[in-house]
Amino acid sequence: MSNHQDQDVIKALQKDWNNIDELAGEQHLSHYAIQQQVQLFQQKRKKAFYKELTFFIMIAIFILSLFLTTISKGMQIAFYIQLLAAIIGPVVYFFLLRREERKAWR
Repeated sequence: MSNHQDQDVIKALQKDWNNIDELAGEQHLSHYAIQQQVQLFQQKRKKAFYKELTFFIMIAIFILSLFLTTISKGMQIAFYIQLLAAIIGPVVYFFLLRREERKAWR
């Protein structure tokens, strides 16, 4: 390439570079605008935190209530089994004694 062609390429590149800078625009934010964006971001994070905390507490209460319900039903079932054993046990024992007595008489 000749010197003239090199200068044309450099001028074209500079022009393109300036066009890119113009498209991007100058984004100088003021201190106040930055503070507003930070506050907005903090508010969003705080809101998201409380939302997640609420979901966590709701799920924890749900799991705890299921656990307590299961335990209480388990205690009721154990109570019914003991009650049934207390009623049926002596009846079965009575029939077994009777059967043994019949075998002894034969």
